[in-house]
Amino acid sequence: MRFLLLILLLFPLVIAAQESEPLINQRYVGAFTSIGIPYYELPENETYQPFLIGFIYHIPFYQTDGKFNIGVDIMPHFGIAQFEKVAHETGINVQFNFNYALSNNDILSIRGGAGPHYVTVQTDRQASGYIFSDNIAISYRRRFDNYNIGLFAGIRHISNAGLQQPNLGIDNIMISLEFASLLGK
Repeated sequence: MRFLLLILLLFPLVIAAQESEPLINQRYVGAFTSIGIPYYELPENETYQPFLIGFIYHIPFYQTDGKFNIGVDIMPHFGIAQFEKVAHETGINVQFNFNYALSNNDILSIRGGAGPHYVTVQTDRQASGYIFSDNIAISYRRRFDNYNIGLFAGIRHISNAGLQQPNLGIDNIMISLEFASLLGK
C-alpha cells in the first residue's frame, strides 16, 4: 500500500512524455498485481484476501479525436489467498473502460467487467469450483515515454451464479497497479 502511495506522489515529479498520439487511443499490453481488502469476516471467522497477478491487453474499442472513448481489457490472472490453508484462484476477466482524457498523457476511467474463474476455497458463503467474478473500478493511467502506469480501485464480487450451493459469494475491495508497454494505434 505504501508503494502505491509513493507512486502517486511521484507522478507530478516525473517529466511528461513527449506529445504524440493521445494515450486514450493507444493499445497496450502489460502486467498487473491486485490485492483484495476484505470488508467483512466470513462465517468461519476468516477473511478472504486474494493477491492476484496477471496480464492485460487493452484495445481502444471506440477511438476519438476528443476526450472520451471506450476501451476493452482482456485480463487473465492467477491468485492466492490465505484461508485456513492457501487457496488458489485462476480466471480471466473482460472489462469495458469508459475513458476520459485529462491530457494527452493522463486518463481517468470507470471500468466494469466479468469473467469465469476457478477457486479452491470452500466456505459457508461460496462453494469451491467454477465461479464468476464481477467488478467495477475507477482508474487513473499515466504515460511515460512508451510505457504507462495505472492505478485502480474498486469492488469485486465472486459467486457461482447458482450452479452450486452455497452461493452468497465473497466481496472484496480491490486495489491494483498496472505497468504496460504501448503498442501504438
